[in-house]
Amino acid sequence: MNLSIFDFKSYRDYLKKFLRTQPKNGHGIRTLWAEAMGCQIAFVSHVLNGHYEISIEQAEGLARYIALNKDETEYFILLVQKDRAGTHQLKIFFEKLISEKIEQRENIRNRMKIKNNLSIEDQAIYYSKWLYSAVHIVLTIPEFQSSPEFIAKYFNQNLFSIRQILDFLETRQLIKNNNGIYNVENNFLFINKDSPLFSHQQSFWRQKAIESIYKNNKEDIHFASLFTVSVSDIKKIKDILLKSIEETTDIIKPSKEEKLYSICMDMFEVR
Repeated sequence: MNLSIFDFKSYRDYLKKFLRTQPKNGHGIRTLWAEAMGCQIAFVSHVLNGHYEISIEQAEGLARYIALNKDETEYFILLVQKDRAGTHQLKIFFEKLISEKIEQRENIRNRMKIKNNLSIEDQAIYYSKWLYSAVHIVLTIPEFQSSPEFIAKYFNQNLFSIRQILDFLETRQLIKNNNGIYNVENNFLFINKDSPLFSHQQSFWRQKAIESIYKNNKEDIHFASLFTVSVSDIKKIKDILLKSIEETTDIIKPSKEEKLYSICMDMFEVR
């Protein structure tokens, strides 16, 4: 189950909930947390039981280990500062900052309205790496929808990068987090050929195709041909290829989401 730190008003409650959602109730994770915070494992248990508070430095180290992003880390540290406050007025001060942080986050979400296509600014981010669209589309497969850790392992990426991408996709309303389950809101984006980012988007999927060639998986298809052809037949071949794109799209749209695949098709004059 995927947890959001913003759903909690106590860092201690968040950590305890985090443990309960892990395999074997988080057995062994306390040791890793102690290493991240530079303390004994017994201290971690005392913190979870409400006997001690962690320091700001320990909070930052723990947030880094859990792979919280910048906003999540700031919020986590605010929760720690609130519980460490030595006076009632200081506690109220941090409670106000926490409320403002939550309100600010909600306002950003409300302002982000996805259209048929992303804005140029968001396209620059979305099409900067193949991983953005890969994470976006792989979330249509149920087994990936509740585990950023599984996504990170599948793509052989670090968890922090995956969480950053999920946060971007969510704020642009391309995906939605429903009680720890990510659902795709819009999975058919279109980038116009006139866009300055079109060539970049095309090139990184060709690069992934080259990687697939070297892996030499039996299930994959790779075809390259060099030929001469009459001018009159060029259009006939193009029509066949375009029709095949239309037909595969008609199959893909209603198809059950089970595997993540890419199709790259090229036909061009060699000069």
